[in-house]
Amino acid sequence: MIIRILALLLLIPIIIILIAVLINIIPLPYFLDDSRQLIAAVLAGIVSFIYLVGITIYIINSFRRLGRVFDKIAEDIGLRKQDFRYFGKRYKGVLQDRDLVIEYFPPRFIQGALLNIYLSCSQKIPAVISKKAPILESRAGKDPAYELEYGFHVFSPDRKDISKIFSDSTFLNAVNKILQRGNRRHTLQVFFRNNEIYLRSRLAHLGPEDLKIFINSLEVMAGIMENKQKSK
Repeated sequence: MIIRILALLLLIPIIIILIAVLINIIPLPYFLDDSRQLIAAVLAGIVSFIYLVGITIYIINSFRRLGRVFDKIAEDIGLRKQDFRYFGKRYKGVLQDRDLVIEYFPPRFIQGALLNIYLSCSQKIPAVISKKAPILESRAGKDPAYELEYGFHVFSPDRKDISKIFSDSTFLNAVNKILQRGNRRHTLQVFFRNNEIYLRSRLAHLGPEDLKIFINSLEVMAGIMENKQKSK
């Protein structure tokens, strides 16, 4: 989309040149013949302004359309939608007796798409899955408590309990399904907070299939974490 917008902007000088050439070659009434340059400048200004307005409307509509990429899947699972930062969408509802909030903002010029998923979960172990030591959750610490695939680590002050949870093969499989989507040199983090699991992602190309995998994996992880803590 960025390339398309730049191409449209680069057409402006071409349009101005074409207008100038056209005004200089078409026959005009004799009393306007000495005013060709002025006419060309005025006409080029008017056309360029209208063209820029058209590009602006196109960009706004394109960003708003990109922000609705998850409308269908959200509707299918019964989530309510509302605007999120004008171009994006927020979806809220209950899925399998869990509160679910999804926030999505489409990719911009220098940033990937922003996806936040909040899923309620009765767990108490603070932890973060991340490639680097987390800034948003300082309680998790700076030293990895568990190593994962694709360059990700688990940061947590409770190494013993977090290792037991991540040693569960079903739980680890659900985690890896998420991490596969984050193996694209973009930010992906999963925060285990009091009463919720929060996934934060900035990926270049997010689609409905990515969201389905994220939600299903988070549901599996939430259920296992709750069961493991109840059995302690």
